[in-house]
Amino acid sequence: PAHHVIIMEIETKIKTDNLEEIKNKLISIGAVFDKKARQADEYYKPKGKERETQRPGSFILRIRNQDGEYTFTLKGLTETTGAWLEYETRIADADQMRKILDKIGFSRIFTITKKREFGKLGDIGICIDNIDELGKYVEFEIISDSPEEAKKRINEIFEKLGVSEEQVEHRGYAAIISQNMGIKFEGTQG
Repeated sequence: PAHHVIIMEIETKIKTDNLEEIKNKLISIGAVFDKKARQADEYYKPKGKERETQRPGSFILRIRNQDGEYTFTLKGLTETTGAWLEYETRIADADQMRKILDKIGFSRIFTITKKREFGKLGDIGICIDNIDELGKYVEFEIISDSPEEAKKRINEIFEKLGVSEEQVEHRGYAAIISQNMGIKFEGTQG
């Protein structure tokens, strides 16, 4: 049988108090920033399973409001922390989507609100995030079928920026908040 290549979204972030300094360093190595937005992300899990341990194959649903434009996303955990299976589509009516989710047995578990500035360094997406619930982060994202290769490329940027290992965060924002709520994760690693 033909091998099915799975394209994943590989994300790694750095926690920082100084977004401006990191942004300037990124610009000095060729990054371009071109857009700002405000995002409110509502996360949903199956009712009755809101606090269930998360494993590869577990998923979370998200309605994102970005400056009045709505998208609906399924993010699935893989064996690699920070590597997600992601399916996404635009939605015309968020209220209807919320009613559908409620009807098919999902409940909203939390909302994450942030100011985000978008940039690129070659084919690597960069987001400078100021998150109401979590603080300041810079997120790096590569769409790839090789999480190892993607993480290696992101780590090379971290070296150029002089980022220390303590600042590196492989979990997604939803995972950080979930773990802060006491939800456990199993079977995912670096």
